[in-house]
Order: sequence, then C-alpha cells, then structure tokens
Amino acid sequence: MGGLVSKLKKLFGQAAEESSDAANETGIHLPPEDEPIDLSFARNFSENALGFLYVQDEAELLEGMREVAKEFGLHQILAIDPKMKSILERSKLNWSAESESENDAILTPCEFLVAYNGAAVLCNKQTGGKRWGELPEMHIIVGYTHQLVPKMGDAMSGIRKQYGDDRPQGITGIGGITINSDKRSSLIPEEKGKKLFLFLVESSIH
Repeated sequence: MGGLVSKLKKLFGQAAEESSDAANETGIHLPPEDEPIDLSFARNFSENALGFLYVQDEAELLEGMREVAKEFGLHQILAIDPKMKSILERSKLNWSAESESENDAILTPCEFLVAYNGAAVLCNKQTGGKRWGELPEMHIIVGYTHQLVPKMGDAMSGIRKQYGDDRPQGITGIGGITINSDKRSSLIPEEKGKKLFLFLVESSIH
C-alpha cells in the first residue's frame, strides 16, 4: 500500500488515449485484471471528484485537512461523527455540529470503499439522517484501507455483518462512476452539484 502515491502519479499522468486504450482492452465495466484494489478505487473515485489524497498516518491526515481547508477557503466545517469532530479539533479548524448556512463543507467517515465503481458507501449514521440538499456543497470523506472491497455486494454484506438486525437506513454510494449496460456515466442524481474530496488513510491509525 505504501506505493500507492507513486502509482497514482503514474496513472493520472498518463495521456488520455492511454487510459482509453486500457478501457477498450479490458471492457468498459472492468479494471485491468492485475490492477490492485486500492488503485482501482482511486482511479474510479477521482473521475468525478474534486480531489483525492492518500495519507499514511494520523499526522499526515491532520496536515492534509489543514491544507484542504486552506486551499478551498473552508472557514467552518460541519461534523456529526465524534471521530470527525476530533480530527477537526486536532487540526485546529473551526467546526460545527449544526447545519448552519455558515458551513462550507461536511466531514464524514464512511462504511466501505468500492473499487468497482469508486463509490464511498455512507448511511444516515454518517450524515445524521439529513437529506443531501441539507448538506454543504463540499463533502470531505475519510476512508481507511481496510474498508476497501471489490464490489457493492461486498459492502452490503459487510454492513449486514457489522450491524445485524440494527441495519442503518439511507445506505448509498457516492462519488465515482455509475456503470450502465453500455457506458460509464457520472454522479448519481442526488450528488449533482456536490464537490467531493476523499482522504484514504492507512488502517493502522483508524
């Protein structure tokens, strides 16, 4: 996993025709057979996202949060999850637990990260049960490498195993691509207009 950064630089530095050729060789729905799961996720998520950053430890995560806040001019960030509040506090960034007009972004964890289409799987536990229209325009997600799974079915199985009969509501995948029978399209309808950014963190610090 430590080589992911160099892999990403190599992948996203390719010419557009190279990426197109790779897609034609393997079929539009599937990544190359030998492509690592982390790279498949990063490639698909980044296709429609504002940004993506892999961090190896907590210090890099906190520094990354400060840099993202500075780059995008984030003055106050909505945080509902206790761990996300802690990240913002330790990053010395302003945050609020209430949906206010002053919030420039929301910071949430996720349940799983799906390599097949680059989706981050969330539920109402991450969003506090709020509708997408009630959330800020920018959505920052913190995911961990142990949450990477090949397909959406694996994510749903993992949620059933984790929560049992107390399965959360509002489960959805955000970011990445929507794969239809003959094409790869962009964001799911409720995400239109949202700016997505994701930190992928080594699981040793989760």
